[in-house]
Formats: sequence, C-alpha cells, structure tokens
Amino acid sequence: MLKKIFSTMTMVSLALITGFLLTSLLPVSTVYAQSIATPIPQALKGLDQVLENQFKREQTLLSAEQSHLDKANQGIAKAQDLIDKATSEGKDVTALQTGLDAFKAQIASAQANLTTATGILSTHTGFDTSGTVTDRASAHQTVVAARQSLRGAHLAIAQGVHDFRQVLETWKQTHKATAGPDVISTPVPTPAS
Repeated sequence: MLKKIFSTMTMVSLALITGFLLTSLLPVSTVYAQSIATPIPQALKGLDQVLENQFKREQTLLSAEQSHLDKANQGIAKAQDLIDKATSEGKDVTALQTGLDAFKAQIASAQANLTTATGILSTHTGFDTSGTVTDRASAHQTVVAARQSLRGAHLAIAQGVHDFRQVLETWKQTHKATAGPDVISTPVPTPAS
C-alpha cells in the first residue's frame, strides 16, 4: 500500500516538474490589450439615438406642459369671476379664495419649473442645434435635468387642479345644502305651452 502511494506521489511530482520545464522553455513575449476605442462608438450609437429621442420628447413635453399651464391660468380667471359673482351675491367665499390662492401658488411653482426646463432645453448642452449628441455625458445631464423640471411642473399643475377642484366641490355642496337647490345650478328653460 505504501509502495502504491509513493508511486502515485512520484508520478504527480514528475508531471509537475515536466509541466514547469515545458512552460519555462516556451518563448516569453509581452502581450498588450488591443485598444477598444474603435468598437465603442459603434456600440454606443444606439445610446446617442436614445438621448436624441429623449431630447425631442422633453421638448414635446415642454410644449404640452406650457399648454396645461395656459389652461390652468384660464381656470384661475374663471374661478376669480365665480368668486367675484358669489361675493356680489353676499355669499361667503373665504374657503374658495383661500383655495384659489393656494392654486395660484402651485401654478407659480409650475411656471418656475417650466422656465427652468425651457432654459435647459434651449441651451441644449451636449447637443448641437439640430438635436444631435455632441457630448454624451453632457447630453445625459441635459435630458435628466429637463425631465426633472418638467416633472415638477406637471406635478404642481396636477396637484393644484386636484386640490382646487376639491375646494370648489366642497363649497358648492355646502352652499347648495344651506341655500337651496338654485345656488349653483343653471336654470332649465321650461317649454312654453
């Protein structure tokens, strides 16, 4: 048994020594990694296209949010007319005026975010004037910053509209319950017979 173990160890030792001798006899040369600069631009062309598409999308969203802001400002004017009319009729409009003031503040916040997004997209850092990527890192920062500003504007408008609608509905229900059914309803013409 001992003879068998010794013979196995001898074989393993001889194999290791032979392997070491063979590798030491092979010629040694320095190996350099090939530059990967050429394949990367081809692989990242798709990334440039994604950034260009996002840049165009942010410009479209800017236009849409500006339209929403314009509609919100029209809503503010209509709400102010409603408050003025109700005030002239002697109704308590304190809650409505407070809600409208809060809505105006949210719309001002949205306008500030849209102004920021407009500045970011008009300077188009990382893009040329046609919207083509010129500097990938800067283009990415431009798209992300514009998206954040547009998101802030969208959320401010949406939250403002939601909150003011709730105030308006509560006011309508309160005044409908206390003053009778004709407070906010429009008269329905009756057919003449």
